[in-house]
Amino acid sequence: MIDETAIRYDFDRRELIPFLPPTAHTLLDVGCGSGAFGRLLRGRKPDMELWAIESDPVSARAAEDGFDHVILGDFPDQRIPDGKFDVILCADVLEHIAAPEIALAACAKATAPGGILLASLPNVRNWRVVLWPLLRHGTWTYTQRGILDRTHLRFFTRRSMHDFFTENGWSVVSMTGINMLRREKLVSVLSVHLLDDFLFPQYAIIARPPTSSR
Repeated sequence: MIDETAIRYDFDRRELIPFLPPTAHTLLDVGCGSGAFGRLLRGRKPDMELWAIESDPVSARAAEDGFDHVILGDFPDQRIPDGKFDVILCADVLEHIAAPEIALAACAKATAPGGILLASLPNVRNWRVVLWPLLRHGTWTYTQRGILDRTHLRFFTRRSMHDFFTENGWSVVSMTGINMLRREKLVSVLSVHLLDDFLFPQYAIIARPPTSSR
């Protein structure tokens, strides 16, 4: 029996579904947690071939019913096939890696021709979680999850996210703010979206790998 209390990451990330190309047939979920995204996607796109890699043994076991293949281990991993995946998903993963540049290189190697990387990254410029406590109280307090998750090793703003991908040879197709709180949407509209970089807690990035990696 799986000890569900030992599972730390159990979010289905349904807000990322609209970013998946409709023609995608293969997907790799890097850091899949308990597999909630895989189970959701399996229900909506039953013909997709779904792979995942997860370093936590309890979570990896829980994810097995959401994917065709679950690899227990750290990313990158030599068991991941080259040039196979139409989509590689890194949902709030890259900021947990000490050298995310290496992870990007591995993603490029595993991406199929015409494939994409779909990543979500927390926005450290967020006013509510980061800037207000920092400016008003002088605090930078780590938490169990969220933008200031205590396991985050890298921090990004919208601009530095874009630079991170382009400096590593990736072509950024789109960057879209996600998961803004309902009450902050009014501020967004009233500011003609000029304050959006302070309101979005995360960004979804679609990027294409360097052509030299093919």
